Amino acid sequence: MPWLTVFLSAIAFVLLAGPALAADPRPRVVISTDIGGADPDDMQSLAHALLYADRIRLVGLISTPTGHGGRTADIHRALDAYEADYPLLRRASPSYPAPDSLRGIVHQGRLTPQPEAGFSEPSDGSHAIIAAGQEAAAAGEPLWVLLWGAATDLAQALHDAPQIARHLRVYMIGAWNTAQDRAARDYIAASHARELWWIENDSSFRGFYTDEQGRENNEWRMGEARGHGALGRYFTEARQYGLKMGDTPSLLYLIDSAPDDDPGDPSSWGGAFRRFPARGPHYWTDADVEREAYRGAATVRRHRVAAYRDFAARLDRLRAME
Repeated sequence: MPWLTVFLSAIAFVLLAGPALAADPRPRVVISTDIGGADPDDMQSLAHALLYADRIRLVGLISTPTGHGGRTADIHRALDAYEADYPLLRRASPSYPAPDSLRGIVHQGRLTPQPEAGFSEPSDGSHAIIAAGQEAAAAGEPLWVLLWGAATDLAQALHDAPQIARHLRVYMIGAWNTAQDRAARDYIAASHARELWWIENDSSFRGFYTDEQGRENNEWRMGEARGHGALGRYFTEARQYGLKMGDTPSLLYLIDSAPDDDPGDPSSWGGAFRRFPARGPHYWTDADVEREAYRGAATVRRHRVAAYRDFAARLDRLRAME
């Protein structure tokens, strides 16, 4: 009977095509970075992120220099190294994105801080956040926005398209970054804190590279990166005297544990945080830890040996490039 043939064919198609049609479980991620400015550790953090690009879905790489010299060209220099290493990376995992696809998601953000209101004119970077947020909402997924620089472009995106706020998961590396555009950060806190899920890491991130007294001191050996492909060379030359990667804990949160839609206890390699309901129902910040130069730093430091070891294993994928 023809209908039975059609029915069986349809069943076979579903069984065979099902895995290919299944939703991608990897988190959607936008990284907003001030790479190329005053922070060479952003270069190290981006090298690290590219080595884990098979574990996440990068949908935006935004240059948010906010008053200093960073530009999209600085992101492309990291992608040059990634492209050189891509054949071996692809051999290690078919989920690494093609270099040209990453180049297609690079956007220039606003070059100067926001005015007192916290918003002004849109940039390519803010447009990219809005588009990625809308795509995530249509797919029923959250969009992770990792802020390695000021909140300049995120603030503009939230002002221009406030409906995306409830679909975002923001992990913000604050401190010096916040000081570069305080108006943008304060606008977000005042106008979007009820809808936004966000971690404001003002000091915990320092546990990735400091000891209990706050001195830069860690177990990473630069030899783990030397002789490991173009990305290893890029990583080493960015800061030859040692690892810092103060922005990396934001990515470690996603790498260590697959995020829930609304996790009640955001705790992982990227730190453990305390809820602060007065600032919003989905707001977390640094946990109180005794005998620490930086509040919460121990919650990152306790995991860093494991994170370093995992990073070194990633770099080992590039040994044959030399």
